[in-house]
Amino acid sequence: MKGINPYLQSKEDIQSIITGISSGMKEQLVAGLSGSARSLLVSIIHESAHKPILLVTHQLVQAQQLYDDLSDFAGEEEIYLYPVNELIASEIAVASPELRSQRIEALSAWSKKQSGILIAPVAALKRMLPPPHYWERYQLPFKLGEEINMNSYIQSLVDMGYERAPMVNAPGEFSMRGGIMDIYPVTEEYPVRIELFDEEVDSIRYFDADSQRSLEKLEAITVDPATELLLTEEDMVTGAERLSDALQESLKKVKTTEAKESLYDTITQDIERLNNLERFSEMHKYTGYLYNNPASLLDYLANQGLIVLDELSRIQETAG
Repeated sequence: MKGINPYLQSKEDIQSIITGISSGMKEQLVAGLSGSARSLLVSIIHESAHKPILLVTHQLVQAQQLYDDLSDFAGEEEIYLYPVNELIASEIAVASPELRSQRIEALSAWSKKQSGILIAPVAALKRMLPPPHYWERYQLPFKLGEEINMNSYIQSLVDMGYERAPMVNAPGEFSMRGGIMDIYPVTEEYPVRIELFDEEVDSIRYFDADSQRSLEKLEAITVDPATELLLTEEDMVTGAERLSDALQESLKKVKTTEAKESLYDTITQDIERLNNLERFSEMHKYTGYLYNNPASLLDYLANQGLIVLDELSRIQETAG
Protein backbone atom coordinates (compact mmCIF):
# COMPACT_ATOMS: atom_id res chain seq x y z
CA MET A 1 0.00 0.00 0.00
CA LYS A 2 2.95 2.32 0.53
CA GLY A 3 3.41 2.68 -3.23
CA ILE A 4 0.19 4.68 -3.44
CA ASN A 5 1.52 7.45 -1.25
CA PRO A 6 3.96 9.15 -3.69
CA TYR A 7 1.13 9.55 -6.22
CA LEU A 8 -1.28 10.98 -3.67
CA GLN A 9 1.40 13.24 -2.17
CA SER A 10 1.63 14.98 -5.53
CA LYS A 11 -2.08 15.89 -5.56
CA GLU A 12 -2.70 19.60 -5.02
CA ASP A 13 -5.08 19.30 -2.05
CA ILE A 14 -2.76 16.98 -0.15
CA GLN A 15 0.28 19.10 -1.01
CA SER A 16 -1.56 22.07 0.49
CA ILE A 17 -2.03 20.21 3.79
CA ILE A 18 1.61 19.10 3.92
CA THR A 19 2.84 22.60 3.06
CA GLY A 20 0.67 24.02 5.86
CA ILE A 21 2.27 21.64 8.36
CA SER A 22 5.78 22.44 7.12
CA SER A 23 5.16 26.17 7.40
CA GLY A 24 3.99 25.87 11.01
CA MET A 25 0.27 26.39 10.46
CA LYS A 26 -1.48 25.84 13.82
CA GLU A 27 -4.74 24.32 12.57
CA GLN A 28 -6.14 22.82 9.40
CA LEU A 29 -9.62 21.44 8.73
CA VAL A 30 -9.99 18.59 6.25
CA ALA A 31 -13.51 17.52 5.24
CA GLY A 32 -15.08 15.13 2.77
CA LEU A 33 -13.11 11.99 3.62
CA SER A 34 -14.70 8.76 4.84
CA GLY A 35 -13.65 5.26 5.87
CA SER A 36 -10.10 4.21 5.07
CA ALA A 37 -9.45 7.43 3.12
CA ARG A 38 -8.93 9.24 6.46
CA SER A 39 -6.40 6.63 7.56
CA LEU A 40 -4.57 6.91 4.24
CA LEU A 41 -4.34 10.69 4.60
CA VAL A 42 -2.87 10.35 8.11
CA SER A 43 -0.33 7.87 6.74
CA ILE A 44 0.69 10.31 4.00
CA ILE A 45 1.02 13.17 6.50
CA HIS A 46 3.19 11.01 8.75
CA GLU A 47 5.40 9.92 5.88
CA SER A 48 5.78 13.45 4.54
CA ALA A 49 6.07 15.53 7.72
CA HIS A 50 8.42 13.16 9.60
CA LYS A 51 6.76 14.05 12.90
CA PRO A 52 5.19 11.88 15.60
CA ILE A 53 1.38 11.98 15.49
CA LEU A 54 -1.21 11.61 18.25
CA LEU A 55 -4.37 10.49 16.47
CA VAL A 56 -7.47 11.03 18.65
CA THR A 57 -10.86 9.56 17.83
CA HIS A 58 -14.22 9.38 19.62
CA GLN A 59 -14.27 5.81 20.92
CA LEU A 60 -12.20 2.67 21.35
CA VAL A 61 -13.88 0.69 18.54
CA GLN A 62 -13.00 3.43 16.04
CA ALA A 63 -9.45 3.63 17.42
CA GLN A 64 -9.04 -0.10 16.80
CA GLN A 65 -10.35 0.28 13.23
CA LEU A 66 -7.90 3.12 12.56
CA TYR A 67 -5.10 0.96 13.99
CA ASP A 68 -5.94 -1.88 11.58
CA ASP A 69 -6.14 0.48 8.58
CA LEU A 70 -2.94 2.35 9.39
CA SER A 71 -1.04 -0.88 10.02
CA ASP A 72 -1.79 -1.78 6.40
CA PHE A 73 -0.76 1.64 5.08
CA ALA A 74 2.27 2.45 7.24
CA GLY A 75 3.39 -0.85 8.76
CA GLU A 76 2.77 -2.16 12.29
CA GLU A 77 6.19 -1.11 13.58
CA GLU A 78 5.19 2.57 13.38
CA ILE A 79 1.60 2.33 14.67
CA TYR A 80 0.60 2.10 18.35
CA LEU A 81 -2.81 1.70 19.98
CA TYR A 82 -3.48 3.17 23.43
CA PRO A 83 -6.79 1.48 24.36
CA VAL A 84 -9.05 3.09 26.97
CA ASN A 85 -12.70 2.29 27.55
CA GLU A 86 -15.14 5.20 27.40
CA LEU A 87 -16.38 4.46 30.94
CA ILE A 88 -13.17 5.29 32.78
CA ALA A 89 -14.49 4.52 36.27
CA SER A 90 -15.67 1.13 35.05
CA GLU A 91 -12.34 0.45 33.40
CA ILE A 92 -10.41 1.12 36.60
CA ALA A 93 -12.69 -1.26 38.48
CA VAL A 94 -12.23 -4.05 35.94
CA ALA A 95 -8.55 -3.22 35.26
CA SER A 96 -8.27 -5.36 32.12
CA PRO A 97 -4.74 -6.85 32.06
CA GLU A 98 -4.88 -7.08 28.25
CA LEU A 99 -5.70 -3.40 27.77
CA ARG A 100 -3.15 -2.41 30.40
CA SER A 101 -0.35 -4.35 28.69
CA GLN A 102 -1.33 -2.80 25.33
CA ARG A 103 -1.16 0.69 26.81
CA ILE A 104 2.20 0.04 28.46
CA GLU A 105 3.65 -1.44 25.27
CA ALA A 106 2.37 1.49 23.18
CA LEU A 107 3.57 4.19 25.58
CA SER A 108 6.98 2.55 26.04
CA ALA A 109 7.61 2.20 22.30
CA TRP A 110 6.28 5.66 21.44
CA SER A 111 8.35 7.30 24.20
CA LYS A 112 11.55 5.55 23.16
CA LYS A 113 11.26 6.16 19.42
CA GLN A 114 9.76 9.66 19.56
CA SER A 115 8.15 8.79 16.23
CA GLY A 116 5.21 6.91 14.74
CA ILE A 117 1.45 7.29 15.19
CA LEU A 118 -0.22 6.73 18.56
CA ILE A 119 -3.98 6.16 18.23
CA ALA A 120 -6.21 6.78 21.24
CA PRO A 121 -9.90 7.40 22.01
CA VAL A 122 -10.59 10.81 23.53
CA ALA A 123 -11.23 9.16 26.92
CA ALA A 124 -7.47 8.45 27.05
CA LEU A 125 -6.74 12.18 27.31
CA LYS A 126 -8.58 12.29 30.65
CA ARG A 127 -6.28 9.74 32.27
CA MET A 128 -3.64 11.08 34.67
CA LEU A 129 -0.19 9.64 33.98
CA PRO A 130 3.22 9.97 35.59
CA PRO A 131 5.43 12.73 34.16
CA PRO A 132 7.20 11.50 30.98
CA HIS A 133 10.63 11.35 32.65
CA TYR A 134 9.30 8.59 34.93
CA TRP A 135 8.65 6.45 31.86
CA GLU A 136 12.20 7.04 30.68
CA ARG A 137 13.60 6.24 34.13
CA TYR A 138 11.74 2.98 34.67
CA GLN A 139 13.12 0.97 31.77
CA LEU A 140 15.24 -1.87 33.15
CA PRO A 141 18.07 -2.96 30.80
CA PHE A 142 19.96 -6.26 30.87
CA LYS A 143 22.93 -6.94 28.58
CA LEU A 144 25.29 -9.88 28.40
CA GLY A 145 28.59 -9.21 30.16
CA GLU A 146 27.40 -6.10 32.01
CA GLU A 147 27.30 -5.86 35.79
CA ILE A 148 24.13 -4.91 37.63
CA ASN A 149 23.34 -3.88 41.20
CA MET A 150 20.93 -6.62 42.26
CA ASN A 151 19.34 -4.73 45.17
CA SER A 152 18.79 -1.68 42.98
CA TYR A 153 17.25 -3.79 40.20
CA ILE A 154 14.89 -5.55 42.60
CA GLN A 155 13.72 -2.20 44.00
CA SER A 156 13.23 -0.90 40.47
CA LEU A 157 11.06 -3.92 39.60
CA VAL A 158 8.88 -3.22 42.63
CA ASP A 159 8.63 0.46 41.70
CA MET A 160 7.69 -0.60 38.16
CA GLY A 161 4.71 -2.55 39.48
CA TYR A 162 6.11 -6.10 39.46
CA GLU A 163 5.17 -8.50 42.29
CA ARG A 164 7.70 -10.89 43.78
CA ALA A 165 6.66 -14.55 43.68
CA PRO A 166 8.30 -17.94 44.42
CA MET A 167 8.00 -18.75 40.69
CA VAL A 168 6.72 -16.61 37.83
CA ASN A 169 3.43 -17.81 36.38
CA ALA A 170 1.78 -14.64 35.09
CA PRO A 171 2.80 -11.33 33.49
CA GLY A 172 3.82 -8.76 36.11
CA GLU A 173 5.69 -11.21 38.38
CA PHE A 174 9.39 -11.74 39.15
CA SER A 175 11.36 -14.18 41.28
CA MET A 176 14.90 -14.56 42.63
CA ARG A 177 16.58 -17.91 43.30
CA GLY A 178 20.29 -17.74 43.98
CA GLY A 179 21.90 -16.18 40.94
CA ILE A 180 18.81 -16.57 38.75
CA MET A 181 16.27 -13.79 38.20
CA ASP A 182 13.05 -14.60 36.37
CA ILE A 183 10.85 -11.74 35.11
CA TYR A 184 7.56 -11.96 33.22
CA PRO A 185 7.25 -8.60 31.39
CA VAL A 186 3.67 -7.60 30.64
CA THR A 187 4.70 -6.72 27.09
CA GLU A 188 6.30 -10.10 26.26
CA GLU A 189 4.76 -13.44 25.26
CA TYR A 190 7.19 -15.39 27.45
CA PRO A 191 9.03 -14.70 30.72
CA VAL A 192 12.75 -14.04 30.61
CA ARG A 193 15.46 -15.72 32.73
CA ILE A 194 18.63 -13.81 33.63
CA GLU A 195 21.49 -15.86 35.08
CA LEU A 196 24.20 -14.00 36.96
CA PHE A 197 27.82 -14.80 37.70
CA ASP A 198 28.34 -12.74 40.84
CA GLU A 199 26.81 -9.46 39.54
CA GLU A 200 27.62 -9.98 35.85
CA VAL A 201 24.86 -10.94 33.42
CA ASP A 202 25.97 -14.39 32.20
CA SER A 203 22.87 -15.52 30.27
CA ILE A 204 19.57 -14.08 29.03
CA ARG A 205 16.83 -16.23 27.51
CA TYR A 206 13.11 -16.63 27.18
CA PHE A 207 11.57 -19.71 28.78
CA ASP A 208 8.20 -21.44 29.01
CA ALA A 209 6.58 -20.74 32.40
CA ASP A 210 4.75 -24.10 32.47
CA SER A 211 7.49 -26.48 31.36
CA GLN A 212 10.46 -24.28 32.43
CA ARG A 213 11.97 -25.19 29.03
CA SER A 214 14.48 -22.69 27.66
CA LEU A 215 13.55 -20.94 24.44
CA GLU A 216 15.34 -18.16 22.51
CA LYS A 217 18.68 -16.82 23.78
CA LEU A 218 19.11 -13.03 23.87
CA GLU A 219 22.03 -10.62 23.81
CA ALA A 220 20.05 -7.95 25.65
CA ILE A 221 16.55 -7.02 26.78
CA THR A 222 14.90 -3.97 28.30
CA VAL A 223 12.04 -4.71 30.69
CA ASP A 224 9.11 -2.28 30.50
CA PRO A 225 6.97 -1.29 33.51
CA ALA A 226 4.09 -3.51 34.65
CA THR A 227 1.91 -0.54 35.60
CA GLU A 228 1.14 2.95 34.34
CA LEU A 229 1.16 4.22 37.94
CA LEU A 230 4.93 4.53 38.41
CA LEU A 231 5.77 5.75 41.90
CA THR A 232 8.79 6.32 44.09
CA GLU A 233 8.57 5.81 47.85
CA GLU A 234 8.76 9.59 48.23
CA ASP A 235 5.74 9.97 45.92
CA MET A 236 3.71 7.67 48.15
CA VAL A 237 4.62 9.47 51.38
CA THR A 238 4.05 12.97 50.02
CA GLY A 239 0.89 11.73 48.34
CA ALA A 240 -0.37 10.55 51.73
CA GLU A 241 0.27 14.04 53.13
CA ARG A 242 -1.64 15.73 50.30
CA LEU A 243 -4.49 13.25 50.63
CA SER A 244 -4.67 13.87 54.37
CA ASP A 245 -4.93 17.64 53.80
CA ALA A 246 -7.63 17.10 51.18
CA LEU A 247 -9.55 14.83 53.55
CA GLN A 248 -9.63 17.52 56.24
CA GLU A 249 -11.04 20.02 53.75
CA SER A 250 -13.65 17.53 52.52
CA LEU A 251 -14.78 16.69 56.06
CA LYS A 252 -15.62 20.36 56.64
CA LYS A 253 -18.13 20.18 53.79
CA VAL A 254 -19.84 16.95 54.87
CA LYS A 255 -22.96 17.62 56.93
CA THR A 256 -23.97 14.32 58.56
CA THR A 257 -21.93 12.54 61.22
CA GLU A 258 -22.49 9.18 59.56
CA ALA A 259 -21.16 10.40 56.20
CA LYS A 260 -18.14 11.99 57.89
CA GLU A 261 -17.28 8.78 59.71
CA SER A 262 -17.61 6.71 56.53
CA LEU A 263 -15.41 9.09 54.52
CA TYR A 264 -12.85 9.34 57.33
CA ASP A 265 -12.59 5.57 57.80
CA THR A 266 -12.21 4.86 54.08
CA ILE A 267 -9.62 7.53 53.28
CA THR A 268 -7.52 7.17 56.44
CA GLN A 269 -7.13 3.47 55.70
CA ASP A 270 -5.73 4.34 52.26
CA ILE A 271 -3.51 7.07 53.74
CA GLU A 272 -2.05 4.49 56.11
CA ARG A 273 -1.39 2.14 53.18
CA LEU A 274 0.49 4.86 51.34
CA ASN A 275 2.55 5.75 54.42
CA ASN A 276 3.42 2.05 54.74
CA LEU A 277 4.51 2.02 51.07
CA GLU A 278 1.81 -0.53 50.32
CA ARG A 279 0.57 -0.73 46.73
CA PHE A 280 -3.14 -1.42 46.24
CA SER A 281 -5.55 -1.56 43.31
CA GLU A 282 -7.50 1.57 44.29
CA MET A 283 -4.40 3.79 44.15
CA HIS A 284 -5.51 5.06 40.72
CA LYS A 285 -8.17 7.12 42.51
CA TYR A 286 -5.44 9.25 44.07
CA THR A 287 -3.17 9.83 41.06
CA GLY A 288 -3.71 13.58 41.29
CA TYR A 289 -2.25 13.57 44.81
CA LEU A 290 0.68 11.23 44.12
CA TYR A 291 2.64 13.41 41.68
CA ASN A 292 3.76 17.02 41.95
CA ASN A 293 2.77 17.50 38.31
CA PRO A 294 0.57 14.71 36.93
CA ALA A 295 0.77 14.38 33.15
CA SER A 296 -1.63 13.44 30.39
CA LEU A 297 -1.08 11.65 27.10
CA LEU A 298 -0.54 15.06 25.47
CA ASP A 299 2.61 15.53 27.56
CA TYR A 300 4.10 12.41 25.94
CA LEU A 301 3.87 13.91 22.47
CA ALA A 302 7.33 15.04 21.41
CA ASN A 303 8.07 18.68 20.59
CA GLN A 304 6.84 19.57 17.11
CA GLY A 305 4.53 16.53 17.19
CA LEU A 306 1.12 16.69 15.51
CA ILE A 307 -2.36 16.13 16.94
CA VAL A 308 -4.91 14.80 14.45
CA LEU A 309 -8.58 14.76 15.51
CA ASP A 310 -10.65 12.16 13.68
CA GLU A 311 -14.32 13.28 13.36
CA LEU A 312 -14.11 16.37 15.55
CA SER A 313 -17.86 16.68 16.12
CA ARG A 314 -18.10 13.14 17.46
CA ILE A 315 -15.08 13.72 19.71
CA GLN A 316 -16.80 16.79 21.14
CA GLU A 317 -20.00 14.80 21.76
CA THR A 318 -18.15 12.00 23.53
CA ALA A 319 -15.93 14.33 25.56
CA GLY A 320 -19.05 16.20 26.74
